[in-house]
Formats: sequence, C-alpha cells, structure tokens
Amino acid sequence: MILVLHNLIPLWCIDMETTIVIDDTILEKAMAMTGIKEQSSLVRLSLKSLIACKSSEKLALLGGSEKNLQTIPRRRLSEKV
Repeated sequence: MILVLHNLIPLWCIDMETTIVIDDTILEKAMAMTGIKEQSSLVRLSLKSLIACKSSEKLALLGGSEKNLQTIPRRRLSEKV
C-alpha cells in the first residue's frame, strides 16, 4: 500500500507531503491494535512513539556518565509539604 501523507506543521507553516510504502499486514494490525483508522494519524503516532523510544534509550545510555554530579536532595514521601 502506498500512502500519501499531508501534514501541516503549524510552527513553521510548511505543508509537507511524503509518499511511503507500508506492508498492508503491518498497517492493518496497527489500525486494529490502536483503533486509529486514519492512516496519516497512525503514521504520525508511530513516528512520535519511535522518537520517544529512541530518546529514552539514549538517555538510559547516559546513566551514570556524569562522575562529578552531586546527589540531589529529594523530599521523602513521609514529609508533608
């Protein structure tokens, strides 16, 4: 299946059109799992999810890399505000 996506980006006011090829089986499964029937909305959500996943992976890789970082004081749950 070939999708033509129309996406208006309000911050820059650029209208972008992209043609992508997606396996029908994957597209139908994603639609069934999410309940999203509009193809462009489904692809947009998929890309946002991929970005969030990869961002969290990169952040996890940084864990413990700042050796001179001092402990941040945190409020205990038993303390009242």
